[in-house]
Amino acid sequence: ANAIRLWRGHEAAGIRRRPNQPEIAVGETVALAIPVGPIWVTAASRLIDVVDEADRFGFTYATLPHHPSDGEESFVVTRRPNGSFDLTITAVWRPATVASRMLPPLTIFLQRRAINRYLDGITTCEELTPRATSA
Repeated sequence: ANAIRLWRGHEAAGIRRRPNQPEIAVGETVALAIPVGPIWVTAASRLIDVVDEADRFGFTYATLPHHPSDGEESFVVTRRPNGSFDLTITAVWRPATVASRMLPPLTIFLQRRAINRYLDGITTCEELTPRATSA
């Protein structure tokens, strides 16, 4: 939950945010700078749902006009009764700009790459991962 709260998945994907640590609250707007090869694509999204329960935490944001895609992404972690965790990232989208419509394979590749980096960033967040220590 802390890795999601701290936007570690977005950091791992190389996505810059403004504000840098957006508040996880419905209505919060976040500006994104997304690396695509040697260029940066700017976009904005707004948080539309937040889950903050004893055993579930996460949020969903929806794209705003001029975002390269039209859709939503959600990031939710759930603690199971046995203490293990499930992390679910859901992306529902379609191309929204001429550029993203012209190159569907590239658009799909970039979306999949971002999701994989989100997963890596959230699940391997170093400052949140317990470490073995020796005496």
